[in-house]
Amino acid sequence: MEFSEVAYITKLRYLLVQQFSGHKFIENTELYIQLDKQLFQNISDDNFIIRAVYTIEEVTKLGSRL
Repeated sequence: MEFSEVAYITKLRYLLVQQFSGHKFIENTELYIQLDKQLFQNISDDNFIIRAVYTIEEVTKLGSRL
């Protein structure tokens, strides 16, 4: 894969994260991505369980399963 392809894919991923996170400015998204990389750089297992909740009731149910 050439540099231009990697750059395009990376920028596309950042834009998707920005849109999903609701950030107005890409700089905010980049800050959070860098923070995430620093926080989780020493974790060898990159398998995560992610759950989205929309109501307080769902948060309560999720908390009881942890």
